[in-house]
Amino acid sequence: MTNASFAFNVNFADVLKDAGYAITDLTPHGTSGMRLTITTPGGRKGSILISQSDQPDDPTEYLHASIAFVDSDPTYQDMVTLHRAVYGRRRWAYQVFAPTTEHVNLHAHALHLWGRADGRSMMPNFGRFGTI
Repeated sequence: MTNASFAFNVNFADVLKDAGYAITDLTPHGTSGMRLTITTPGGRKGSILISQSDQPDDPTEYLHASIAFVDSDPTYQDMVTLHRAVYGRRRWAYQVFAPTTEHVNLHAHALHLWGRADGRSMMPNFGRFGTI
């Protein structure tokens, strides 16, 4: 990682708590991330991983956030909360559907968000001329 400071939303824990998530553990994860053990307002137990890195062939810093539960997939609202907690209100993040040969998933019930640390869009503005 070329930048020693994390680019994710500094108030991420407050966003999660305001949404009713309980954080029961927060530990470092890898060289530039953290792992949170959580319980949702409905009692589902799971974890959130947040990491930041650059790629060897691209100087751009990227943020990754994932949320996983023991026996169920994250809901749309879980993903909205994760986005707001990690990226804030103004930064772009994406769910990625990679080709089968490039797919990596370490947990059956995990969903991921990816985005640039600077928050810039990685996609064209499809709505600038109206709807698609």
